[in-house]
Formats: sequence, structure tokens, C-alpha cells
Amino acid sequence: MIYKIKSQKQLISLIKHCAMLRIFTNGKDVYTWNSEFTDHQRARKMLGGLDESYTIENNGRLLHCVVINYPVLEKFIRTWFPDCWYGFHIKEYDTHEGICLFTNEKPEWASLHHAYNMRIIALAQPYYKSETKKRTFTLFTEDNEMPFRYPHVHVCVAVKNKKYLGVPLRSLYWAEKYKSIFSIRIKNPKVTEKELYTANNLIIEDEVEPDCFKNMSEQEKSELLDLLNCEKFNFWRGYLCNIKNDEAYKEYWQKKAVILKP
Repeated sequence: MIYKIKSQKQLISLIKHCAMLRIFTNGKDVYTWNSEFTDHQRARKMLGGLDESYTIENNGRLLHCVVINYPVLEKFIRTWFPDCWYGFHIKEYDTHEGICLFTNEKPEWASLHHAYNMRIIALAQPYYKSETKKRTFTLFTEDNEMPFRYPHVHVCVAVKNKKYLGVPLRSLYWAEKYKSIFSIRIKNPKVTEKELYTANNLIIEDEVEPDCFKNMSEQEKSELLDLLNCEKFNFWRGYLCNIKNDEAYKEYWQKKAVILKP
């Protein structure tokens, strides 16, 4: 069964009650159906001309199904979600994973307020080569990491850097300026003093984009590796200082028989 949406209230109700809602729209008209019982191609033929299909998760995140049609997407948001920030910054869709229809804030601010509401308030320590005036990457350690995480450092770029997708740091101060694109497992430099970080021995975790490091230019890889090897003593020391008073962390890793002495 295919339904024509008659009001914003009806659409929002469906979004919140369906784990994944499928819709067709030309921007103004919106049709939806239960994708488990209705064939997608059959629905497309029945609705002739409404080729723009999207899925909407129950948290309000919209994702395109085939190709992004910006005029249709913009018209849909401004018609049905006029308070949504993306309706007036539609090209920002390229820099984030989907559009949150329920937010009227800039994505960075929305993440920041979400962190604040969850009491995720953390300090973060940046590491970078001070003599490098124009740099792409800054490394960060944070003081509220989860106890099950191996020691790691966040590889970050400026929030305004559109080349990379990323998530804001959980520090209320730094989240406005930097976003983490992935993290790298770090080693105790006193144990592996002579071992350098290379492109072949990096353990990369939490990539926001698949193969982010792999797809970097050789120049950027070189810059990142140079920074890792230059600051390896500092961010290991900083990491241990950040978690030294975290009883949950110490208890977890004592059970794992991992020595965290600097």
C-alpha cells in the first residue's frame, strides 16, 4: 500500500515509528510505503515522475537512495521541515552522513550540544609541529576515553576542511575548531624507542570515511607520519596523564595485563 502524506505531523509521526521509512518525493508531494511489502520498482512506476527516493531513519536522518538531486532535496526540506538548517545550506549534505531533519542548528553546534546534554565534557590536548605554519593535521588525546579502548591518538583536521568527513572532538572547547577523521593506535615509545610509525605499521581505527588514510595523497601521508614520529613521546605521556586517575581504565587494563607505566 502506498500513502500520500497530507501533513508534517503525519510525516514526523511515521518517521518516529518506523525504523527506516522509504519515501518518493518531487519536493512538494511525498509518498511513502512499507518497503517490506511493496516492490520498489513497482512503486516507482505507479508514482510516475517521482523519481527521487530517500530513506529516513527514526532519528530523523535522511539519506538519498540513488543520486542526489539538490533542487528537489532543497524543496523537500524547505516545504516539510522549514526550520531545518540544511534547507538553507543544502550543499553541506556532501560533508556529512545524511541530513538530520530535526535540527535547526549548524551540524557542529548540534554535535556540541548533544555532547553537552550527555554530560560529555572533556579536555583535549593538541600536538603539532610548532614550526609548521600551514598544516593539515593536528593530533589530539582526550581525557574521557572509554576504558576498553587501546591507547590511541585522534587525527584531526579543521572543521572547515571540506575534503574530509569527521566528527567533532568531545571537548567543548576544541569541538568548534577540529573534527576527528580517524584514530591511530599508539605504542609506548620507551618500549619501541627505535621503531618509527610507517604507512605499513599504522593501526587505524574509527575511520569516518572508509580507506581515509589509504586515499590520502603521498604528501599528506608524509606530513602525518612526520607528525606522529615527532610527537610520539609527547602524546604517549599526555595520554597516560589523561587517564592516570581513571579507576575504571586502570582496573580494565590491569586485568588485561597491560603495563601503562610511562
